[in-house]
Amino acid sequence: MKQQLFIRTAIVGGVITGFATFFLTFILDITGFKPLGRHFFLFLPVYAAVMMLTMTWYRNYKNGGILGGSQAIIMGFLINLLGSVFYATSLYLFLRFVNDEMLQNHHVDLIKLMTEYKEIMIKDTGAALYEKNLAAIQQIPSPANIATDTLLKTSLGGFFVAFIIALGLRKSE
Repeated sequence: MKQQLFIRTAIVGGVITGFATFFLTFILDITGFKPLGRHFFLFLPVYAAVMMLTMTWYRNYKNGGILGGSQAIIMGFLINLLGSVFYATSLYLFLRFVNDEMLQNHHVDLIKLMTEYKEIMIKDTGAALYEKNLAAIQQIPSPANIATDTLLKTSLGGFFVAFIIALGLRKSE
């Protein structure tokens, strides 16, 4: 019974974490921030807060105030995995079927960034590599590319967040 509750809590926590992160991305886009570019990592505080609230709720209200170290790490990693998958999937569906304006704005920002810092990039990497990178971003990235990139970044960032939160929330008898 406790194992089912543990898994169910991790699943619900992961879905809520992914939804909250997607909602934040949506709000950032509406307010004029760049959730796919410069302001991408603003998701981490929301991601960490929802993950921590889920694990604290399980520890305090469903498990008698006890959350072992291995339990905390497993729950944190499960929430991270499900949260990042749900977030990337939601972002993909949104960009693919609802509104691709966020994707077009991201593409314009990438080209603008490359042209503004042309001299610095040529100095650091060379003219040939700069031209190759500029040619590579001339096409608008697909929603699948953005979702894959988001999945990788969110999973990796969330991995460290989950580990830190799990160590902070573990509590034995």
